Amino acid sequence: MKLSMKRQTQTRRKTSPKAVRQEWPITGPLSPLLGCLLFCVGLLSACSGGVASTVFAPGIELSKLELAAWPEAGPSTEGYVLEVSQDGEISRAQLRGYVHQPLERVMDALAEPAVVSNRRRVSEYTVSDDVETGYARSFRTHNVVKQIITVSFDVTWRQGPVMQGEDVVGWMASFQKTDGTTYIDHLSGSMVAMRANGEYTAIELNTAISAVQSNTDDARQHLEDVWFNILAHCQQQPLPVFD
Repeated sequence: MKLSMKRQTQTRRKTSPKAVRQEWPITGPLSPLLGCLLFCVGLLSACSGGVASTVFAPGIELSKLELAAWPEAGPSTEGYVLEVSQDGEISRAQLRGYVHQPLERVMDALAEPAVVSNRRRVSEYTVSDDVETGYARSFRTHNVVKQIITVSFDVTWRQGPVMQGEDVVGWMASFQKTDGTTYIDHLSGSMVAMRANGEYTAIELNTAISAVQSNTDDARQHLEDVWFNILAHCQQQPLPVFD
């Protein structure tokens, strides 16, 4: 809640039109305080970083990463395998698993920004739909992170069906950070759901991130959140809320 405080002023009739000029020399006890204030302003300016746009190549590109194995029990058991790796400054994660939900429900879940976005790491976000043409589903999330300083960034999503002849056998999505704070040098990934049989769905989730103070835990947590978001959405339950 923002509080607004207004200063009360009183108007007095001046007896003389002469202006009084008062000069404050930058010496004495005020000098250290002023120097400290100037240092803090400069520090915050340096810490605010910059903004940059990134070209998102056309199409829906799926990850070729082979990091996680599919669960040994197969589609008959609901669950997942998740693996992470560190490639220089880029943290990667891959999740592969099976959910006991029909493909159509999983498709609806993946099309929801609240299901697939990394809501845990942002203070607030807004969604713009149909931001690109030529895709069955596209949207852009504008994310704001409020900590010591406030930064923002945009993530663009493209989604569409996987076709086998005239039949829809899956749903695929790719995403990438396309604008915003340079604290996030790289953020991208893909998600795909395929019909495992008449009742179950196979899911593969991928993400890669390079950012200030990020690591494989951030990549792993995002994919785990998406997994449980999918389950909650398919079961018509409220999505998890993160403080």
